[in-house]
Amino acid sequence: MGKSVLWVIMMLIPSIGFTQRTLAFRHCESGEKFAEEKKYDKALEELTNCLVLDPLNKEMYLLRASIHSNVGKAKEAITDYNIYIDLDPANRNAYYGRAIIHYQLKQYEMARSDFRQLLSMENSEINNTLYYRINTESGGVDQMFTQHEAKDDPIFNYLGLIEFQLKENLRAIDYFNKAISINSNEPDYYFNRGLAFEASSLDSMALMDYQLALLINPEHSISQQRVATLGEKSGDQINSGFLDQIIEDNPNALSAYIDRAYKHLQQRNYAAAVEDYTMAIQLDSSNYELWLNRGIAKENRNDYVGAYQDYTQSINRNEGYSKGWLNRANILAKLNRYDDAITDYTIAIFMMHLMHWLITTVPLPDLILIKKKKHARIY
Repeated sequence: MGKSVLWVIMMLIPSIGFTQRTLAFRHCESGEKFAEEKKYDKALEELTNCLVLDPLNKEMYLLRASIHSNVGKAKEAITDYNIYIDLDPANRNAYYGRAIIHYQLKQYEMARSDFRQLLSMENSEINNTLYYRINTESGGVDQMFTQHEAKDDPIFNYLGLIEFQLKENLRAIDYFNKAISINSNEPDYYFNRGLAFEASSLDSMALMDYQLALLINPEHSISQQRVATLGEKSGDQINSGFLDQIIEDNPNALSAYIDRAYKHLQQRNYAAAVEDYTMAIQLDSSNYELWLNRGIAKENRNDYVGAYQDYTQSINRNEGYSKGWLNRANILAKLNRYDDAITDYTIAIFMMHLMHWLITTVPLPDLILIKKKKHARIY
């Protein structure tokens, strides 16, 4: 009798193990599905059930860590990353995720250790776990990537930010240099290096970096703010010299022509403004704001016929542009064409009322989309 019971138990052990693994697999599968659907609470519950039954399933620790991070459970995420690293110390994904959380928690020394570890590791055993890059300007996510896709420039950028937070500005600059050498098209890297230069009292170098960021992205508002602040502090000579150099190096640098033309307008150097706006129009003749601004420069030179022609070109490219109608009406009045001026003033008033109606009735996201269709800044 005893031998029979023992035999039955021995036969049942593999079955129990198989059943447990099957149940664990189902929990894992459900957890992944809920994660894809962004049902994070259910995903965490299923993944936890999976790991209770199968505590060596390292990939589920990695997935649960990323979900914990997404829902703001930083400590739980770090715990999962720690377990994963114990199970697989050669994988970059966990180090990267843990480093970012340490940085967000202002645990700079630990973040630096993980980022440095990443630089010493091979790109082996990499899965498609998504990571999120934090935008310097907004603080929000503006890019997603996997460690398989990513180069090392984000790592050098984070290391630069860490050294900057620790007041080690020269080290920060060195890391930002390395990030830029890998990816020279990222405005945040230039802005971050500019902050480090500025903190080192190298205002001219900082200003150049902020302007480089604006050449890549003219709407990089925090760079615009720093340029304005440093411009007031150090005068316009550096700005103008920098733009001159950019245009000399690249005669097709549209943004540089626009910026220099506007600077000429501010300085009442209208002849130079006309020249730069003419070059900008040759590069982008569809931009109605460039025609308007050149018209303003011509009007200030008492070239009323030329200004009238430019305002007309601006209107032809955007019939809803109230500034074009208003400026042309002013010119028509100066040319004693009063009936035509009244017509243009009437249209300008109508367009202004229409814009007021849009602002007060159209949802803000739709207005933002409308604004994004513009190709240049309004001066």
